[in-house]
Amino acid sequence: MIFDLRKLRRAYHGQKILAKQRDIPFLLTFEEWLGIWIKSGHLAERGRKRGQYVMSRFADEGCYKVGNVRIQKGEDDLQEGHKTNPLRKRGLLKINKTRKGKTNLIWKGRKHSPASIEKMRLARLRYYGKII
Repeated sequence: MIFDLRKLRRAYHGQKILAKQRDIPFLLTFEEWLGIWIKSGHLAERGRKRGQYVMSRFADEGCYKVGNVRIQKGEDDLQEGHKTNPLRKRGLLKINKTRKGKTNLIWKGRKHSPASIEKMRLARLRYYGKII
């Protein structure tokens, strides 16, 4: 299978940014990160949706580094996280503190299209009971 190196670098930097927002050190180089994914055989199935694979830390502790990460299905990582920290309050509070007052980096400088603005308007109207 052929992969676009630019998309892979974008995915690597995206994961690095999310780790920083959660105050989790990310010590993997791009080459190490890519090597872990290739070795797992699940690079093409990488993502956040059900059935896709994620890079997770053992017991959700420590930093992202070689030897402390593995590739597993997202739902398995979520179940493991609930076992080690049932309310996951510590992680959620860190996200809220670090994200407070910041815009989503993906949307920075972008605008919604008129079509998506209309869809959002109709969704709000439906939600609040103005349209059936």
